[in-house]
Amino acid sequence: MPDILSQAQIDELLKGLNTGTLDLDEIDEKASEKKVKEYDFRSPKKFTKEQLKKLDSIYSNYTRSLSSYFTGILRMFCQLDVSQIEEQRYHEYSNALPDSVLMGVVDLNIKDSSVADGTIIFELSRPMVFSIIDRLLGGSGDIVNIERDFTEIELSLVENVLKNMVKLFKDAWKSYTDMDPQLVGIETNSRLMQTISLDDIVLITVIDVTMRGQVGNLSVCIPAINLEEIIKKMNARSQKSDKKLDEFKENERRDIIFSSVKDSDLELTAVLGEVELTLSDVLNLQVDDIVQLDKSINDVIDIRVGTKTWLRGKMGNYKKKKAVQITEIL
Repeated sequence: MPDILSQAQIDELLKGLNTGTLDLDEIDEKASEKKVKEYDFRSPKKFTKEQLKKLDSIYSNYTRSLSSYFTGILRMFCQLDVSQIEEQRYHEYSNALPDSVLMGVVDLNIKDSSVADGTIIFELSRPMVFSIIDRLLGGSGDIVNIERDFTEIELSLVENVLKNMVKLFKDAWKSYTDMDPQLVGIETNSRLMQTISLDDIVLITVIDVTMRGQVGNLSVCIPAINLEEIIKKMNARSQKSDKKLDEFKENERRDIIFSSVKDSDLELTAVLGEVELTLSDVLNLQVDDIVQLDKSINDVIDIRVGTKTWLRGKMGNYKKKKAVQITEIL
């Protein structure tokens, strides 16, 4: 999203254009230059754009549930939005965190045995956590940066909030994988976290939390090895769903075609039997000659629609006419 210029910046640009200190041609050239993004071949990306879009959709649903939850418990309007989804190594994520943090450690407890179980991390910015605590205790809930450790009472309050956030996380993923995530601990020092290897690739989802016009953030860190297996299951389930949908459409199309041709007239032919004759035998056939067929008088005969045999039956009489009694449907 492009930055919004302030009125002072706009005035400065107009002043530069009037005085000639800014060259429009130079600005256009810079804008038209191709932007090159660096790519690290030693650490290739594991997730495609389509997969990241799917994850963005899942987290968008999660943020809507979180918005309702925070609005309810804090008794003020809270807006949560997915800011970015980024793939990086865990040590890069860990090094970017301050020493004093608030992190919830969550076991996924995935029920599918083919998917490796793992641990994810919820990290909440300290100013936002203090704002939530202040609001829960009857304060105004202004976001302020307090430089001190959390008390036992404050950690207890935050633990309850994190447990409910984890429940909502389960609901957001229930359509894609069967899991029972549980909060197993809270850590306030990012350097002591040992649940994920430093060289493991993780997917970081950053969520902006807006309360009383001020913005804090929440991040969810999931190891890529667990997420890859979940996505494979998601793709397999999606393909199966598409196949079922295709079968439904095919059956519907077949029913429409059948309803339009079911009143058509068809000619059924009862084949008493067959025999092979030479051309000489055919040319010498005379009236009253007898041609012996390959079936006895009590054998079942084929009943054909066109050239295809659909039924089998027995010859007989019905209301003084020759008839065929159906004995088998092919």
